[in-house]
Amino acid sequence: MSDSSIQAKLGAVRELLRLFRAERIAYLMVAVASVLMMLYCAFQVLQKDSADPSALVGLFGSGGLISLGMARMLTMWTQALRLVAGEGLSG
Repeated sequence: MSDSSIQAKLGAVRELLRLFRAERIAYLMVAVASVLMMLYCAFQVLQKDSADPSALVGLFGSGGLISLGMARMLTMWTQALRLVAGEGLSG
């Protein structure tokens, strides 16, 4: 690969990162809020020494939100790496 080709692809990745900055920040904020909710629910379960349904929903729900947000961010990074590798964005 030529240097100009690599530079063009890296420029395209930088542009993608710039375009989707707000989306990445939103997913990170959801992940941080979910971790805080998970810690709060875990503290409540430990403090009461029993797990009521609302605490369990909080624990599992926040875990699901963390997984969803991280999966979306990893999808974006995978697409950026595919663009650099020259494979295209589909698949």
